[in-house]
Amino acid sequence: MGERTNEQLYAESIKHLNDFKRDNIQFISLNMLQRKLLIGYTPVAKVLERLENEGYVSAVGKDLKREILR
Repeated sequence: MGERTNEQLYAESIKHLNDFKRDNIQFISLNMLQRKLLIGYTPVAKVLERLENEGYVSAVGKDLKREILR
């Protein structure tokens, strides 16, 4: 399997956010998403920035977690 595109990573991230919400998980960290996507820090940070800009997650808090908004 080749490298996933940014759009594929984004779509997978939204799927994982929905899974977290279904499991009553209200907050997500970069590391949680990194483990789910099996990719490095920088690509996950870019995905989280986009998720924040589009209203899926809050800005990072003092505890390095983000609230899942939708």
